Amino acid sequence: MTVMKGPLSLWITINPMDTHDPVVQVFTGADINLDQFDHITGPDAATRAFRIAHDPYAAAKFFHFTINAILDSFFGILRNSRGDKIE
Repeated sequence: MTVMKGPLSLWITINPMDTHDPVVQVFTGADINLDQFDHITGPDAATRAFRIAHDPYAAAKFFHFTINAILDSFFGILRNSRGDKIE
């Protein structure tokens, strides 16, 4: 089958939900202790959405952070801040 159709390929779409993640709230400047985080005492959904909507850089930074963590953890691919592969 591989000879006729070619090697298998993997296609995934990663779409991290930034409005519910406490890490992105830290990127927006919220004072959240991630070591002792309690989702009940954290900011409500409207506050989280407001912070993300008014700080698109934090949302982009969170996306970049998440993608790099996934590439490193699952695939062993390390990238520097410019996106270059680290040998």
